[in-house]
Amino acid sequence: MGRGCVVLWLVASLQMASLSGCGRGGPDHPDTVKVSGKVTFNGEPLTTGQVAFVPENPQSGRPAFGMIDTTGAYVMSTFEDGDGLIPGRYRISVNAVKEGDPDDFRTRGGTRILPNKYYDANKSELTADVEESGSQTFDFELSGQPGK
Repeated sequence: MGRGCVVLWLVASLQMASLSGCGRGGPDHPDTVKVSGKVTFNGEPLTTGQVAFVPENPQSGRPAFGMIDTTGAYVMSTFEDGDGLIPGRYRISVNAVKEGDPDDFRTRGGTRILPNKYYDANKSELTADVEESGSQTFDFELSGQPGK
């Protein structure tokens, strides 16, 4: 096989792998349940960030993520955008950063706007039991001093 054929074969193989989605979002993944909610911080909607649900048992679940919008609302995604979570028990982390000043090396990467414990699912004390049927809502009321 000539060099040009080998390159063409590799490109075609990579395109087929990307079209198949490598097993995500197809019939080969477990059923999910729609999960959404709101996040507040010190009584006000959190207007930026991400919620992460981490399964307590990694063998029976998969981490999922949801972006927090300007109203504090989020919708969870595991395999596809907005598809929800695999039923099970989860620990939750919330990550929210205020955009930094590009001219200030101390804040260039952003500033945490929540207490440190919420950035770690093992320390946040936030949990959720996702049932096997029906849409579910989990609201999180966070409080404390940012960065402490």
